[in-house]
Amino acid sequence: MTEQIVDIVEANMPCSSDVVSVAKGAGGEAGRVVAAETATDVATRLTDEALAAKIDKHGVGQVTLDNLSNEVKAAMSGGSTLIWDETTNDLNMEQAMRSRYGFIPCDALMLLSPDDPHASGVYVNGLSGRVNTAPDGAYRIYVVPVQGHDTLYINREANTSLQVAFTSRYNDPTTLANGTNLIGYISGWRANEATKPAAGLPYEVPIPDGSRYAVCSSNDMPHLYVSVRTGISGVDRVWHDPRIAELDAAKLDARPTRNIFDPSNLRYRVDGYYVSADDGTFVAREGYMCVAIPVDPGVHLSFSPGFERVCFYRDWVGELTGLGVRHGTQLSVFVAGTVQGGLQDYPVPDGAHMMIVSIKTANTARAQIEVGSASTPYVSGRPGISVTDIHDLDRTLTVGPGRMYSTISAAVAAASDSDEILVYPGVYDESVHAWGKRLRIRGTSKRDCILRHSAMHYADPPLEMSRGELSNLTIIGDDSGTPTDSSRAYCMHVEDDTAAGASFLVHDVIFINAVHSCVGIGLRNHYTLEFRGCEFHATGASNAAVYCHDHETSTHGEDDQHLAIIDCSLETAGGTVIKLQSQEISGNHATLTAQRNILVNHANTSNLVTMSKWDGRDEGQDGLLGSYAWTLTTTSQLNTADILNVAKEDQ
Repeated sequence: MTEQIVDIVEANMPCSSDVVSVAKGAGGEAGRVVAAETATDVATRLTDEALAAKIDKHGVGQVTLDNLSNEVKAAMSGGSTLIWDETTNDLNMEQAMRSRYGFIPCDALMLLSPDDPHASGVYVNGLSGRVNTAPDGAYRIYVVPVQGHDTLYINREANTSLQVAFTSRYNDPTTLANGTNLIGYISGWRANEATKPAAGLPYEVPIPDGSRYAVCSSNDMPHLYVSVRTGISGVDRVWHDPRIAELDAAKLDARPTRNIFDPSNLRYRVDGYYVSADDGTFVAREGYMCVAIPVDPGVHLSFSPGFERVCFYRDWVGELTGLGVRHGTQLSVFVAGTVQGGLQDYPVPDGAHMMIVSIKTANTARAQIEVGSASTPYVSGRPGISVTDIHDLDRTLTVGPGRMYSTISAAVAAASDSDEILVYPGVYDESVHAWGKRLRIRGTSKRDCILRHSAMHYADPPLEMSRGELSNLTIIGDDSGTPTDSSRAYCMHVEDDTAAGASFLVHDVIFINAVHSCVGIGLRNHYTLEFRGCEFHATGASNAAVYCHDHETSTHGEDDQHLAIIDCSLETAGGTVIKLQSQEISGNHATLTAQRNILVNHANTSNLVTMSKWDGRDEGQDGLLGSYAWTLTTTSQLNTADILNVAKEDQ
């Protein structure tokens, strides 16, 4: 019913620009111009000499991104200041604002999953489409979707028992038995030791026209890698995007001539291996380490003595930890390698975007890699400001099966201000505590990325968050578990003293709560909270969709607290839909902006918006407009609750 109401309103009430949006647009543009001019001026003066003269917060003459000011970081990473409240659907604008190093993440490349249906004891003859009894029970059959005119990539290490049959129809592996012929069989392929490709390269199998499925059978599935996108080992990788690389190259004014070799960063380091200069594979060797570094083709590098292997690859793998590196592993397309030590002014080969260097762990103390020609003696190899540092200014931490983190909580704990947490589909039953950090938490599918937790304990809600951005998720507070007291939890609790002076944008989020209000908010001074395009479903008999009070403090309040609810659908089973409350703090003043919202109370159609004091004395509907604590902005219009619409004569 709520979705039908939304459709009717959207069809009959076209949205037009209002005073606030016009003012914000003009102010934002002016701010960007000033920020760009200021940042560019700062960046052009960021020479090595100036940076070397700085002292960090620990009193050591070493400058890193951890101890630079935000203004300097912004200057180095983009020549402009990223404004958190601004969003855009313009890909070029988004790329220009994000301080990436020229690499963008891609989805998982592996087609086979242990969770897919499979049969044992039989295999499929790829050249005939016939099912035969397997020599042993280790054989498995997997069926994966494919498309004609494409290419199937299979890793070089595939066992020669691997056979692939292409079909136009789905064949259920659990029904296949000796003597069965595949339905819709077109043609097939088998791995061949005699025609095995060179190290670092995959089998490339053309997918015949009309194919919809590939039936794969092998007795070595754990080491099998099948992809339609790339031919490299079964790891989630990232690939080089020249558009972003060109943007970043144009924005960096500081000279990246400090050490770019950082063995302390365990994300890009593997111990107990070196890389072969012949084919780029990992070779097990005690006392060695490998460190991955993103590079650009044509850039000249200079190495201090001690590096025994330097290998270049086509694509950047993101990070090395957790990839299951073993002897003979190939992580990316090998471009070139050298065993020369102490290379000077060495050009990165064409097509290379990752470098893996090998060095004895005993030789890392003074190891140094500089961009350009090392015309001066090498100094102690501590990493300073470099192009590679900027990659971490705007990290993306992924959450989901097979991703960087299995829980949202773990990603939040590892994240720093300005990081993005990208949540992949799944049900995450956990309580996420993100107060004190400014993050961007984003789901890849609003209805498939579900954060769910018991709402029976007030201090343990599904989510606590007050700054940054939250989008594209469903958050559910359920009635599971045994309560320890009478207090219940919101789906999301927004109340954090560190939020003062900050902002929080929540858009395209679904809130569902069975035992309490969907969202509980405690505003802070100089703070803006905006909900846009969200759904609120308070299914409990007397719970609110949104509950918000002004700043609760014993000191003097401030006239700068803002709540905005725009293009949202809010429904309750009987409780007040939007409940506002005053803390009765002298000087407090909060504003509510409400535009194009659908408010529905299924049990009491008149109980939509209330305003009350902290002690519970109801100020009535006029309190929203007349209270010293709350004011409805003049741009509030087109809501289904008349109390939220400002009459023209009041504007």
